[in-house]
Amino acid sequence: MPATRYSVAGDGDERRCTRRQSETHVKTLTILQINDLHGYLAPHPEMFALGDDNDVRSGGGLERIATLFRALRRERAGAVLALDNGDTFHGTMAAVHTRGDAVIAPMRALGLDGMTAHWEFAYCPSPKPVTWGCACARRT
Repeated sequence: MPATRYSVAGDGDERRCTRRQSETHVKTLTILQINDLHGYLAPHPEMFALGDDNDVRSGGGLERIATLFRALRRERAGAVLALDNGDTFHGTMAAVHTRGDAVIAPMRALGLDGMTAHWEFAYCPSPKPVTWGCACARRT
């Protein structure tokens, strides 16, 4: 079996991972990434920095985000990687009051492939194991 090498090349908006064997095949992998959810399950007013200006508009909402994730997965079947970079399970009253448990089911609906943690460790030490990343990541 010949060795397989992968290289990544960027064209500005997309990154392409190329598998090289006897002939070159180009595949596109779409990476979906969220972070700093802070327990907001519904859309909420958020300040967006736009160069030198700021704009307050509606942002977030896990159902809206899940809808976008589903649409992209349908459009790019098998070529989507979904990640959460933390700051997820704290911030709102529901998240803090339940120590993040209220956020698990809605996060699971996103079908994440992986997750890191950030302020999630603020709940430690905990009488129960902190397993949010395992609870939210898609099982394969």
